[in-house]
Amino acid sequence: MSCADLGHLRYRATQKRALRKYLDTAGIIEVDVPLLARNACPDPYVEPLSFLWEGQRVFLQPSPELFLKRLLTQHPCDMYSLGPCFRNDPSTSRHNPEFLMLEFYLIGQQRYKECQQRSCEIVQLFAPGYPFKYWDYESLWRHYLHQWPQTREDYLEIFEENHKEFPRHWCLQNYHDLLFAEFIQPHLGQEEITVIENFPPQQAALAQINQQSGKAIRFEIFLHGTEVANGYHELIDPLQNTHRFEQWRMQRQQDQQLYWDDDGKFLAALPHMPACSGVAIGIERLILLGAQKDNIAYSIPFSWADC
Repeated sequence: MSCADLGHLRYRATQKRALRKYLDTAGIIEVDVPLLARNACPDPYVEPLSFLWEGQRVFLQPSPELFLKRLLTQHPCDMYSLGPCFRNDPSTSRHNPEFLMLEFYLIGQQRYKECQQRSCEIVQLFAPGYPFKYWDYESLWRHYLHQWPQTREDYLEIFEENHKEFPRHWCLQNYHDLLFAEFIQPHLGQEEITVIENFPPQQAALAQINQQSGKAIRFEIFLHGTEVANGYHELIDPLQNTHRFEQWRMQRQQDQQLYWDDDGKFLAALPHMPACSGVAIGIERLILLGAQKDNIAYSIPFSWADC
């Protein structure tokens, strides 16, 4: 049985229409990409769902990113995909293994700020009247934790000051992520739409690095303590992309995560990739927050518990 009432189903339909109208008015065309493929992005922080089909491991896509970028190499125009994605994370009140995601790309060297602005306007469709607040990533740490940790000793000091248990064998990035999730993220986007920029290079993912500042040209948007968008000035250099994919695969092996050989199709297309900026927006999360519900079961027709 579905937990969502008719009013919330109507809200969902209305918001999807408003979203498509916004994107269509901006001249961004909608395209369809595969949900099932022989490959997936190896990002160790995004775990795809996979299974064996005809003796070969295949993947339900955790995002439309790789296919959208391959399309951009053939047809360099502003485009988006709005559809289901799949991630192998625990089913919770805020996460369903299948969920709705928007991803769009704007072609051009100077479109990063526009990409950010349009992302904020899309979030405002679900949080009308909310102002924006911009933060530098390092400043955010200094504001909430009063320091910018760089060494293991720095992190351990913060844990001890806050009486927080922690695994001593973890790497620094895991400490960093835990502290952010526990002590910073809950404060973000409570009375405004919070936009964070200037991430350290080790958190660049597939964003370019600003050669002057040494920071990743990347932004994240938070609403009510929840990350709802993640955008980049896209890394298009084939060698750098290959290097980051290799680093990710090594990390997957070290952490005993599932890892796989890249099929080469995405990397082979990169020499033809136009300069662009792109963003992934968690529409499922925005519908949940916009409907003012605390459980995803009430904002989607069928949650995993009912499937």
